[in-house]
Amino acid sequence: MREAPRPPDRRNGRPHFALDRSAVAPLLSLAGLAVAAAFSLGLLFGRFDLGIGGGPGGEGGSRTPNPSVVFTPAPSPDATPAFAGTILFAQEGSIWSISGHEVRRISSGSRDSMPAWTSDGQAIVFIETRTRNARVPTDGRYQTYILDYPSVMRMTAAGTDRTVIKDGLIKLKGGSERYYFTWLLQPDVSPDGKTIALVSDAPKPFDQDVTLSLLPMTGGEVDNLGVRQEPPLGHNDPDWSPDGTRLAFTYNARDASLGTPKIGILTLKGAKLRFLVSGGYAQPSWSPDGRFLAAVHTTGDGRDIVIVR
Repeated sequence: MREAPRPPDRRNGRPHFALDRSAVAPLLSLAGLAVAAAFSLGLLFGRFDLGIGGGPGGEGGSRTPNPSVVFTPAPSPDATPAFAGTILFAQEGSIWSISGHEVRRISSGSRDSMPAWTSDGQAIVFIETRTRNARVPTDGRYQTYILDYPSVMRMTAAGTDRTVIKDGLIKLKGGSERYYFTWLLQPDVSPDGKTIALVSDAPKPFDQDVTLSLLPMTGGEVDNLGVRQEPPLGHNDPDWSPDGTRLAFTYNARDASLGTPKIGILTLKGAKLRFLVSGGYAQPSWSPDGRFLAAVHTTGDGRDIVIVR
């Protein structure tokens, strides 16, 4: 049972109050909360002075420009994104996959990059960078260089049976060691599995920029689609629509000296080209129903992932 408060005690003719010990803890808690509240408000409005140090004239700390309060919620299992399927990515020259929380190394190479699934998920198309010493025409004469050139490759989803679809090395006339190469980059396989979209300067690497092209899945010649571009910027990031009739890609434009990429949509039948939104959008990727594109929007404040109709 709680003890009743005692009456005031008089010592030397003055009242003397005895503090109820049971009230000490609540009072201390209230005092602590008051100090914490004052400190938090001081941080929020930049007006808290601890009386330590100080600027010129001993005025203490100055207000922080544009103060902000950052709230970080506690981690929650619901905050972890869930997805169906398997994502491919390249790291340190190898192809990896992630499915749920399982990460697996698929290829054992040291120069593999740019992986893409075939539509049935049974195979992976990717780029392998190869090296060769070659005599290359430069400034009107042939000189010896070490060429790092791309090859379009295919392997099973398990990482076996690596085969070459298209080698980027080109044999030049006039000598056994005279070679050059074409760029073959960013492959994406059509929904029917028959055609690879990519960006390339084939078949005329000395005369063309790297632009939107097609390559048969069985290999053979690269078909440069001749899509207009702003030389020498070219194109990037081809992505097949789910119905296989269109290609979304990054059209590299510029405003004076500033790059202003935008999303181009090429309808293959009739070679019709149109653009979505304004400059600053790149790396388009179709939604499975073909109604939307995920893309990267770049501004002076940074980069964001956006959804475009």
